[in-house]
Amino acid sequence: MPRKYKNLFFDLDDTLCSFPVHTGEGVSSATVVWMPHVHEALEYLSGRYRLYILSNGSREVQVRKIQRAGLAKYFRQTIVSEDIGVPKPHAPIFHFALSATQSHLEDSLMIGDNWEKDVEGAAGVGMDQVFYDTEGFVQTPFCPTYYIRDLKELMHLL
Repeated sequence: MPRKYKNLFFDLDDTLCSFPVHTGEGVSSATVVWMPHVHEALEYLSGRYRLYILSNGSREVQVRKIQRAGLAKYFRQTIVSEDIGVPKPHAPIFHFALSATQSHLEDSLMIGDNWEKDVEGAAGVGMDQVFYDTEGFVQTPFCPTYYIRDLKELMHLL
């Protein structure tokens, strides 16, 4: 039986959506490529959990991406590496995210597609993780808390 989580931290880029243009003004008009079932999964999860974005990069660009993708309505807060000058996978960004959202490690879960930044980073601070394997990455140095190939799987896991 899955642990009872209250807080779900999502990576943005390539976990929820992707953009051909990643920086500057181009994001405002860039084509958004959503990951399969992203809206369905977020709609379901946002009614049951507190959702947050935890992403590397600048606040301005990440906020533009979230707005352009139409995802802002699902998330309570966005935490970016620019906030403290330390990117994922380093521990301070995870501790900062927990503090900034008044979340606790034991009821928080990191969801991302990047093994090193999202999964190893979260595991390094003792946070449970979901590895969203978008590329068929099979060999992992350790077993993540959860492994999914489609965001829709979160609806059955949690």
